[in-house]
Amino acid sequence: MNRRSSSGFTLLEALIAIVMIAVAIVPLYEFVGRSLASLAKVSEINLESEARLTALSVLNGVNPMTDAGNAVTAGAYRIRWSADLLDGPIDAIRHPSGIGSYVVGLYRMRVEVSRQSGPWFTFDTIKVGYRQERPPSVFSAPPTR
Repeated sequence: MNRRSSSGFTLLEALIAIVMIAVAIVPLYEFVGRSLASLAKVSEINLESEARLTALSVLNGVNPMTDAGNAVTAGAYRIRWSADLLDGPIDAIRHPSGIGSYVVGLYRMRVEVSRQSGPWFTFDTIKVGYRQERPPSVFSAPPTR
């Protein structure tokens, strides 16, 4: 007697199910792989932005006219800069008229940021340098008539 049981899966049905699952999983696997690569890239860009802001904070206290090049360590970063004169130096103007106590110049600051593994990236920024040349004068109003 030949009796066929109608319960359970046949080998063919199991193979078709495996193929259907594989067809659904392959694009999902590629999507996850691309997402992880994008996440790593965004993370690196975020770290670079943080380092750039740190470098700009350090440079905020630098006067390029008196400190044309130096290097400091700020957290995990080594920040090195050099300054090249773009324009000036010229006498600053005092309000309402006259020459001020300072001379000013416009400088291009070349900044290199390094990690422990070595140089990472460079960028340029422009900054005003200054130096006091004359004693400050007390502002006095013009005489009235």
